[in-house]
Amino acid sequence: MTAQPHEERTSRLEGAYEQVADRLTSLDANLAGLRRELGSGLSDLRSEMNAGFGTLRSEMSAGFGTLRSEMSAGLGTLRSEMSAGLGTLDSKMTAGLGTLRSEMSADLGTLDSKMTAGLGTVRSEMTAGLGTLRSEMTAGHRSLIVAMTGQTALIIGAVIGVAFALHR
Repeated sequence: MTAQPHEERTSRLEGAYEQVADRLTSLDANLAGLRRELGSGLSDLRSEMNAGFGTLRSEMSAGFGTLRSEMSAGLGTLRSEMSAGLGTLDSKMTAGLGTLRSEMSADLGTLDSKMTAGLGTVRSEMTAGLGTLRSEMTAGHRSLIVAMTGQTALIIGAVIGVAFALHR
């Protein structure tokens, strides 16, 4: 008569161990999947950021190249006009130089403000992108902790159930 309760306890204990093993296997699979997702997401984000930086660099280089060409062409035109104007009256040269200086100053002021605004926009977009990345990473970390806490509670409950079954 005592053999049957011992077999029954052993059978319950084996069932409890199987449940714990199944839950641990499920938890391991979930953690591995989450690691793959995080790794893939970070890899994709790095690729996108690198591509974005490459595009930005090439656009800035092209913009500076165009600006240099335009400035060189403008200076070439200015030199030829100055050379042709040397034969004219000194008062016309003084008036022409005054006009040229004010136009160049206005153009440089406009260019400086456009470049400053453009750099401010790029900085704010990068800052916003990094803030979004940080919040997404923090949210993912919290989800992992919540998932692990739930699985841990199930495992602890199973172990307590096994302990009660053994003491009966």
